[in-house]
Order: sequence, then structure tokens, then C-alpha cells
Amino acid sequence: MPVNQRHTNGTKCSSHSTFQNTPMKAVKYKYKGDSDFFACLLSYIESHKLFAKKIERIRNQVFLLHLNNGQKLIVKKFADRKKWHFQHKLTSLLKYAGFSATYEFYSSIPPFEYDGCFYGLIEYIKPHPEKFHFFNHENRQEGLRLLSQFHQATKRIAHDSSLEVSTFNQLKKWEERLLVFKSMLPQISRTISEDLLLEWISWASWSLNGMRKFEDLIQKEEIAIIHGDVAHHNFLRRNDRELCLIDFDLAAIAPAVIDYLQYANRILPSINYSMNRLGEYDQLKPLLTNVAFLYGLAFPTDIFREWNRLLRENRMGSHPQFHSVWKMTVESFPERIAFNRTLAWMVHRLTG
Repeated sequence: MPVNQRHTNGTKCSSHSTFQNTPMKAVKYKYKGDSDFFACLLSYIESHKLFAKKIERIRNQVFLLHLNNGQKLIVKKFADRKKWHFQHKLTSLLKYAGFSATYEFYSSIPPFEYDGCFYGLIEYIKPHPEKFHFFNHENRQEGLRLLSQFHQATKRIAHDSSLEVSTFNQLKKWEERLLVFKSMLPQISRTISEDLLLEWISWASWSLNGMRKFEDLIQKEEIAIIHGDVAHHNFLRRNDRELCLIDFDLAAIAPAVIDYLQYANRILPSINYSMNRLGEYDQLKPLLTNVAFLYGLAFPTDIFREWNRLLRENRMGSHPQFHSVWKMTVESFPERIAFNRTLAWMVHRLTG
């Protein structure tokens, strides 16, 4: 097959093959179990005249390449070529729509395939020493402003025919999460009172029933491409202090309010589950009269998500993460239930 055609379709490197024609120099990396993958990666980039002196794992399936010329590049794994193409196209269209606070894909080099997955090269954003978090008001406000700018851009490109983007249903996602949590109740109740767990399940059911009843109040909101995972680690403060949005693995078509609902759920622990403080943010204040949004705030998505993950990954008992999830479930219970009762009162006032 001609080289250009191979590259257009994504270069293949199986778990038992490398690019035999490219001489390789010694490169520093610590992950011996992945030596075949690194050999494929190095041969691939060297075939494109890029030479690495060091490979650093940032997190699972995301690597930092240190090149000999001083440049740095991110290597990220995508489950298939379609997912790589979507994110490549999305970031390109975002720049075209005026949203520059993210990275660009290294477009001159196509992805390479290894064991059925695709690995793409992405611009490295040099981070500021001060990491982004939700612990102070200024950061939370800045994150919301960036999210609003992102939505303004994605509303303009949401219906672009070149984007193959899936739709997202928050209600369905949370219904599935609740079912999984219920199925694991026998294991979780060995360490936490079943009565307390049933109280969480009761509030979750109340939340979902209300969201289902008033779902039209969510669906009438303007459609955008949402980010879908507005955790603090997906906001990256660049070295010049500009805040950037990264990692679009869960981006999908949905009302923009879904991102704000997820963001509100993320920041609630940092504002002590205070409704008054939630209303201080311009993007969130108007939503506090949306009954479906209020119901959504009561869903204990963080608790269910983390317990489901602990059990799925067999991290119960002495695992360090177990204690933080236990604290989230038990120690925050009084203030979160008080917050939920405030939500119930607000819903009653709005619905009569």
C-alpha cells in the first residue's frame, strides 16, 4: 500500500510489529510493560521526522512527548478513528467559531493505530504552577464564564454536517447510575448503614421523577455541544494564566443547561451546599427558577458515581479512595439533606 494512503487511513502498528526501516535512539521511559507500544510510537513519529528524548505518562493512555528540539506534544488514546476524527474536527471548528481557549490537534501527522485503538498528537499547553480548582469564588466564576463562551461557540457549530456528534440524555444516564448503585447495595451496606443508603436512593428517585415530569423545561433550552465532564481537572490554567477547556471525550449534543447542572453539582461541596451562594453566579441564578434544574441538583451523582467505580475496580476496604467516598456519603449527609429540603421547598413554591 502506498505510504500516503496508509497515513490517510491511520498507520497500523500491531502488538507484534514496528516500523522496521526507522533507526531508533535510546529514549527514557519507565513503563517497561508498554515497551512494544512505545517502540511503535517512537518508530511512527520518527517516520515523520520527529525525535523524542523522553516519554512521560500523564495519566492512563495520555502521554507527554519531549522532543529533541525542545518541543512537547501530547499523545492521547482514542477508542476508534471516529472518536479521534470528531475531537479533531470539533477543536478545529471551535477555533473557527472564535473559541481559542483549548488545544489544537497536530494536523500534519495523522493518528496511528495500535491494537485497534488510535493515538493522536495534540498541542501541549504549558500549565501555570497554580492549578485550577473549585475552592474559591473567583475560580468558580471564571470556569462558568469559560463554559458560557464555549457554549456560544458550539451553538454556532452544533448542526455542522461534518461533525458526527452523539446526543446526550442526562435523565437516562442518571437512571442507569441509580440502577447500578442499587445492585451494589448489599456490598456497600457492609460498611455504611443501609438506612442512610436508602435515604440517598429515596432522594435520587425524587430527583429523577421530578426531572422526568418537567423534562420539557430542560429540552426547551437552546441546543449546543456540551462538554459533558466539567470536573476541575478539565479546566487547565495556561502559563499566561488564561483558562482553557480540555478533554472532549464526553462532548455531545444537548441543551447547554446540562453542563451548568453538572457544574453546579461539582461546586456545591465547595460552597457548603448553600443555595444563596449558588445564586451568586450569573449563569446559574436564572436556572434556580427552572423546576427541572432544581430537581437535578438533588441527585447524588457524585456518591453513586464513586461507589460504582470503587466496586467496579475492586477498591473497597483499605484503598485510600475508599475513605474519601465514605466521608462523602456519611459526613456530608446532614448538610446535603438540608440542601435537598430547601430544593423541595423551592419546587413546591414554584409549582404550587
